[in-house]
Amino acid sequence: MHCRAMVVVILMSLGLARTSDAQQMSYMIKWRSQYTGSVTGNVIYNKPVVQGMATAAKGPFYAYVWGCVPTRSGWNRDWASEIDYGVGYASNIWRGQANVNVEYCFFDLMPVGHWRGDVHDLTTSLTANRGLVRPFISVDSCVPDSPNILEGGMFWRVGVKSSIKGCNLELSAGGNDGAFGAQPELVSHLRLIIKRPIAAGKVTLVPEIALQKSVGSSSGCINDTITTSLEVKF
Repeated sequence: MHCRAMVVVILMSLGLARTSDAQQMSYMIKWRSQYTGSVTGNVIYNKPVVQGMATAAKGPFYAYVWGCVPTRSGWNRDWASEIDYGVGYASNIWRGQANVNVEYCFFDLMPVGHWRGDVHDLTTSLTANRGLVRPFISVDSCVPDSPNILEGGMFWRVGVKSSIKGCNLELSAGGNDGAFGAQPELVSHLRLIIKRPIAAGKVTLVPEIALQKSVGSSSGCINDTITTSLEVKF
């Protein structure tokens, strides 16, 4: 199953990349002070990491490869080592009032290439496009490759986005149904993300700070965190 998923993503990426429009290819590299799961909210690695992504898109369809490398322990020696392969469909609906995104991703977790303990993830999200305050909701369904090693489950996030004086703000609440062995919680944590994109020719720098507060049970897996990052997009 995991090998077929990788082949589909790679073939789709190659097919999309053959478009004559150079704007269809994009790249990202990011330094983060720690690796906090964007979906789960738990700290996967509490030391700096470098993450990168290459994305190919054509119309509403896209495919990408994303990777994470711990800066101290070295590649494939700690939980921050990871490669993700994803495909998705994103499109505006309701006459441009909102955007819907459906994405499948295969998480090749540490040890990368071992083919056990990995995760298949299906994400569906809906985001308002207009207004000063734009609500959004996302639901992730995680299916484990080996349930005896890593449990699956569902995560959800509800929040609002806004842009004020060049800063992009996101305030959200996240919860889960007991996924990955955590305590089931309708709301497990709150998160505030502040970004300030800075254009420099064809490159965009995006400094970011993410503040997270656990509001759930003490038996949950969510941590109070402050994570800083610097992203370079081109």
